[in-house]
Amino acid sequence: MPQRNRLIALLGACAAERSALAQGLAARLAQHRLAASLVDDPDEAWKAARDGAAISLLLAVSPSPAIPPDATLVARDAGLRAALLQSRVAFSVIHGRGTEALDAAWAAILAAHGLQDTQEPVADCAVAKPWAWTCDKCSDPACEHRLFSDLLAARQDSGYCTTGEPGA
Repeated sequence: MPQRNRLIALLGACAAERSALAQGLAARLAQHRLAASLVDDPDEAWKAARDGAAISLLLAVSPSPAIPPDATLVARDAGLRAALLQSRVAFSVIHGRGTEALDAAWAAILAAHGLQDTQEPVADCAVAKPWAWTCDKCSDPACEHRLFSDLLAARQDSGYCTTGEPGA
Protein backbone atom coordinates (compact mmCIF):
# COMPACT_ATOMS: atom_id res chain seq x y z
CA MET A 1 0.00 0.00 0.00
CA PRO A 2 1.28 3.51 -0.81
CA GLN A 3 2.50 5.79 1.99
CA ARG A 4 -0.39 7.49 3.78
CA ASN A 5 1.13 10.95 3.40
CA ARG A 6 0.89 10.52 -0.38
CA LEU A 7 -2.67 9.23 -0.59
CA ILE A 8 -5.51 11.33 -1.93
CA ALA A 9 -8.90 9.86 -1.03
CA LEU A 10 -11.78 10.74 -3.38
CA LEU A 11 -15.16 10.32 -1.70
CA GLY A 12 -18.78 10.92 -2.65
CA ALA A 13 -20.57 11.54 -5.95
CA CYS A 14 -20.96 8.72 -8.46
CA ALA A 15 -18.24 6.37 -9.69
CA ALA A 16 -18.00 8.09 -13.08
CA GLU A 17 -17.38 11.52 -11.50
CA ARG A 18 -14.80 10.13 -9.05
CA SER A 19 -13.03 8.29 -11.86
CA ALA A 20 -12.97 11.37 -14.13
CA LEU A 21 -11.57 13.49 -11.30
CA ALA A 22 -8.97 10.84 -10.49
CA GLN A 23 -7.80 10.81 -14.11
CA GLY A 24 -7.60 14.60 -14.25
CA LEU A 25 -5.72 14.82 -10.97
CA ALA A 26 -3.31 12.06 -12.03
CA ALA A 27 -2.44 14.07 -15.14
CA ARG A 28 -1.97 17.27 -13.15
CA LEU A 29 0.15 15.52 -10.52
CA ALA A 30 2.34 14.08 -13.29
CA GLN A 31 2.71 17.54 -14.87
CA HIS A 32 4.04 18.88 -11.58
CA ARG A 33 6.12 15.75 -10.93
CA LEU A 34 4.30 14.99 -7.70
CA ALA A 35 4.13 11.41 -6.53
CA ALA A 36 0.77 10.55 -4.99
CA SER A 37 -1.75 7.74 -5.17
CA LEU A 38 -5.39 8.49 -5.86
CA VAL A 39 -7.97 6.24 -4.25
CA ASP A 40 -11.46 6.47 -5.77
CA ASP A 41 -12.97 3.12 -4.80
CA PRO A 42 -15.58 3.99 -2.12
CA ASP A 43 -14.49 1.39 0.45
CA GLU A 44 -10.76 1.93 -0.08
CA ALA A 45 -11.14 5.74 -0.08
CA TRP A 46 -13.09 5.65 3.19
CA LYS A 47 -10.44 3.40 4.77
CA ALA A 48 -7.66 5.69 3.48
CA ALA A 49 -9.44 8.78 4.82
CA ARG A 50 -9.93 7.21 8.27
CA ASP A 51 -6.34 5.96 8.34
CA GLY A 52 -4.92 9.41 7.67
CA ALA A 53 -4.66 10.00 3.94
CA ALA A 54 -2.77 13.17 3.09
CA ILE A 55 -5.92 14.69 1.65
CA SER A 56 -9.55 13.60 1.63
CA LEU A 57 -11.71 15.22 -1.04
CA LEU A 58 -15.50 14.93 -0.86
CA LEU A 59 -17.16 15.44 -4.23
CA ALA A 60 -20.36 17.28 -3.43
CA VAL A 61 -23.62 16.53 -5.17
CA SER A 62 -23.60 19.34 -7.71
CA PRO A 63 -27.08 20.33 -8.80
CA SER A 64 -27.55 21.28 -12.41
CA PRO A 65 -30.35 23.54 -13.63
CA ALA A 66 -31.46 20.87 -16.10
CA ILE A 67 -31.23 17.82 -13.81
CA PRO A 68 -32.35 17.88 -10.16
CA PRO A 69 -30.06 16.08 -7.70
CA ASP A 70 -30.81 12.40 -7.13
CA ALA A 71 -32.31 11.88 -3.66
CA THR A 72 -30.16 8.80 -3.07
CA LEU A 73 -26.96 10.73 -3.85
CA VAL A 74 -28.04 13.62 -1.62
CA ALA A 75 -28.74 11.25 1.29
CA ARG A 76 -25.45 9.41 0.76
CA ASP A 77 -23.58 12.74 0.61
CA ALA A 78 -25.14 13.88 3.90
CA GLY A 79 -24.36 10.55 5.55
CA LEU A 80 -20.77 10.64 4.34
CA ARG A 81 -20.27 14.19 5.63
CA ALA A 82 -21.68 13.19 9.02
CA ALA A 83 -19.43 10.11 9.18
CA LEU A 84 -16.34 12.15 8.25
CA LEU A 85 -17.14 14.76 10.89
CA GLN A 86 -17.91 12.14 13.54
CA SER A 87 -14.63 10.36 12.76
CA ARG A 88 -12.80 13.70 12.90
CA VAL A 89 -11.45 13.22 9.40
CA ALA A 90 -10.32 16.48 7.80
CA PHE A 91 -11.74 16.86 4.30
CA SER A 92 -12.35 19.42 1.62
CA VAL A 93 -15.65 19.63 -0.25
CA ILE A 94 -15.27 19.84 -4.02
CA HIS A 95 -18.11 21.51 -5.92
CA GLY A 96 -18.74 21.47 -9.64
CA ARG A 97 -18.23 19.01 -12.45
CA GLY A 98 -15.49 18.38 -14.99
CA THR A 99 -12.87 21.11 -15.18
CA GLU A 100 -14.51 23.09 -12.40
CA ALA A 101 -14.19 20.13 -10.01
CA LEU A 102 -10.63 19.44 -11.17
CA ASP A 103 -9.59 23.05 -10.52
CA ALA A 104 -11.25 23.02 -7.08
CA ALA A 105 -9.56 19.72 -6.15
CA TRP A 106 -6.20 21.01 -7.37
CA ALA A 107 -6.63 24.18 -5.29
CA ALA A 108 -7.41 22.03 -2.22
CA ILE A 109 -4.29 19.93 -2.79
CA LEU A 110 -2.13 23.03 -3.12
CA ALA A 111 -3.70 24.60 -0.03
CA ALA A 112 -3.07 21.41 1.96
CA HIS A 113 0.61 21.78 1.16
CA GLY A 114 0.73 25.51 1.79
CA LEU A 115 1.24 26.37 -1.87
CA GLN A 116 -0.39 28.73 -4.31
CA ASP A 117 -1.08 28.04 -7.96
CA THR A 118 1.91 30.13 -9.01
CA GLN A 119 4.35 28.20 -6.84
CA GLU A 120 6.17 25.09 -7.95
CA PRO A 121 4.90 22.10 -5.89
CA VAL A 122 7.41 20.25 -3.77
CA ALA A 123 8.31 16.72 -4.83
CA ASP A 124 8.32 15.31 -1.30
CA CYS A 125 4.88 15.46 0.30
CA ALA A 126 6.33 14.03 3.52
CA VAL A 127 7.77 17.45 4.45
CA ALA A 128 4.56 19.34 3.69
CA LYS A 129 2.36 20.81 6.39
CA PRO A 130 -0.53 18.62 7.58
CA TRP A 131 -4.05 19.41 6.41
CA ALA A 132 -5.52 22.29 8.40
CA TRP A 133 -8.52 23.50 6.37
CA THR A 134 -11.71 24.33 8.20
CA CYS A 135 -14.60 25.96 6.38
CA ASP A 136 -16.11 27.36 9.57
CA LYS A 137 -13.04 29.61 9.98
CA CYS A 138 -12.48 30.43 6.30
CA SER A 139 -14.57 33.60 5.72
CA ASP A 140 -13.78 33.76 2.01
CA PRO A 141 -16.71 35.89 0.81
CA ALA A 142 -16.59 34.61 -2.78
CA CYS A 143 -16.73 30.99 -1.58
CA GLU A 144 -19.58 31.71 0.84
CA HIS A 145 -21.55 33.59 -1.80
CA ARG A 146 -21.14 30.76 -4.33
CA LEU A 147 -22.08 28.12 -1.75
CA PHE A 148 -25.24 29.86 -0.58
CA SER A 149 -26.26 30.95 -4.10
CA ASP A 150 -25.97 27.35 -5.27
CA LEU A 151 -27.99 26.12 -2.28
CA LEU A 152 -30.74 28.67 -2.86
CA ALA A 153 -30.84 27.91 -6.58
CA ALA A 154 -31.08 24.18 -5.85
CA ARG A 155 -33.97 24.78 -3.45
CA GLN A 156 -35.84 26.95 -5.93
CA ASP A 157 -35.29 24.43 -8.74
CA SER A 158 -36.55 21.57 -6.61
CA GLY A 159 -39.68 23.38 -5.40
CA TYR A 160 -38.59 23.80 -1.77
CA CYS A 161 -40.03 26.76 0.05
CA THR A 162 -37.23 29.24 0.77
CA THR A 163 -39.25 31.59 3.00
CA GLY A 164 -40.49 28.98 5.44
CA GLU A 165 -44.13 29.70 4.60
CA PRO A 166 -46.29 27.10 2.87
CA GLY A 167 -47.09 27.95 -0.72
CA ALA A 168 -44.44 30.67 -0.96
